[in-house]
Amino acid sequence: MPPIRLFIFLLVLLFIGGCEKNLTADRIFINGDIHTIDTGNSVASALAVKNGRILAVGNQEELKALAGADTEVTDLAGKSLLPGFIAVHEHPAISAVFRNFIDMSGFQHETAADAWKALVSAVAAAPAGQWVYAKGLDPVLLEGLEPPTRAQLDVMAPHNPVFILAQSMHTAWVNSAALAAMDIDENSPPPGEGSYYGRDKDGRLNGLLVEKPALEPFLAPHKSPLKVLAAYEAELDDLRRAGYTCVASLGFNVPAWLAQWASLNDFSPRIRQFFYYRGDNLEKLSGTPERDDEYFQVRGAKFWYDGSPYSGSMVVEQPYLDSALAKQLGVAHGSHGEAVIAGEELQQQISALNGRGWQFATHVQGDRAAREYLDILQRAYRSLPLQEQKAFVDRRHRLEHGLLLDKTLLPGFARLGITPSFHINHLHYYGEALLGEARVRLRRAPITAF
Repeated sequence: MPPIRLFIFLLVLLFIGGCEKNLTADRIFINGDIHTIDTGNSVASALAVKNGRILAVGNQEELKALAGADTEVTDLAGKSLLPGFIAVHEHPAISAVFRNFIDMSGFQHETAADAWKALVSAVAAAPAGQWVYAKGLDPVLLEGLEPPTRAQLDVMAPHNPVFILAQSMHTAWVNSAALAAMDIDENSPPPGEGSYYGRDKDGRLNGLLVEKPALEPFLAPHKSPLKVLAAYEAELDDLRRAGYTCVASLGFNVPAWLAQWASLNDFSPRIRQFFYYRGDNLEKLSGTPERDDEYFQVRGAKFWYDGSPYSGSMVVEQPYLDSALAKQLGVAHGSHGEAVIAGEELQQQISALNGRGWQFATHVQGDRAAREYLDILQRAYRSLPLQEQKAFVDRRHRLEHGLLLDKTLLPGFARLGITPSFHINHLHYYGEALLGEARVRLRRAPITAF
C-alpha cells in the first residue's frame, strides 16, 4: 500500500475507533473491479456504502473494519461496479404520456408495411369515434416509408380520430376527424413560435403538424397528472435499470410536486432528478432556488431558440438540401429555418432568470442559431455589474443539442460558463440526407474539441 494511502487509512481506523457504530457500513461490495472514474481512473476491489453514500473505497482487507452485524456484503464475483450514468437531457414526462401509444417505430417493426399494419389493426379494434394514438414513425429507420397524408389516414380510419407522432417527437400526422375534433380548419391561423400546420400544393391542410404549439392540443388529454404518474414512475425505473442514477428533465414536464413524488419509491430514493420548467412557465420560478433535497431539485427553465432538423425549423446558415428525405418530411425548398423567439425577448427572459439565481437551458441546434445565441448571451453578460458577471459564469447555464455548433464558437461559450449538451443522434440519422456529408463531417468536430 502506498505510504500516503496507508496514512489516510490509519486515520480512518482511528476515527472508526471513536465512533464505530456511526461508521458501520450498510453494505460492502467485494471481489470486483470498482471503477472510481477519478482523475487517475483508479480501480479498487471493494466499496462500502452508508445511508446511500460511499463511505470508503479500497480492498476487502481494508474495508472489513467497516462491517458490522447488520452489514450486507455483496460479492461481485469479478464483475465491474462503476458510478451511475447521468441522463443529461431527457423527457420522462413525455415518454410517460406516449408509453401506451401504438408503436410504429423501426425499433419495433422490420418494414414500413409492418408499421402500417399495426396502425390498421389498432383502428379496427377501436370503437367508432375513439381516438387512436400512435408513435415512432420515421422514414430514416424504416426504409421506403412515406409519411402519410390526411387523405390516406382518412381512408385508414374513416370513423376514428388518428394522431401519429414522429420518432423525433417534433412532428405528427392526423386525419380529418382529428382536425375537426380540435376545431382546426382551412381558415385556422398558424399556432406560432415556429410551429405550423402543413398544407398541400393547393393550400389545403394535409394533416402535418410541426412543433409543440401545433401538437399540444392533441396531447393535452393524456397529460392529466394522476393518469401519468404510474407511467412516469415506470419511465424512471427504466432509466434506473439501464444504469442511470441521475436524470435532467428538460421541459415538457409534469407538475414539480408529482415529479418529486415519482423520484421516491416507498419513500426511498428512486433516482436523482433535476427539473426544468418550460420557458412559458416562468411564473412557477418565483423566489430563489432551493437546494435542500439531494434527490429532487428544480434547477430553472428551458427555452427554445430554434427548432429541429427533421421539421426544417432548425436555423442554419446554408439552406437544407432539396433531398428526397427533406421532401418526405415537408421541409420547404431553400429553407433556412426560423427562430421561435426574438433575440431581445430571449435575452430579457434569461437575464431575469439568472438575476434570481436560476439556471437556464436553451435549445439551440443550427449553426446560425448558435452564433446568434452566443451574441444574446454576451449582451446579457455585458449588461451585468462586474460582481454579478462571475455568478453568471458559475451557474453553468446550458446549451441543448448543439447539432451544428461551430467549434470556433466554443471558446466564447466557455468564457461564459456555458455547458453544451450534445445530441449526436440528430446528426447521425438525419444529417447527411438533410444537410450533406461535408457539413456533417465538419460539425462532428465540436464533440471532441470542447
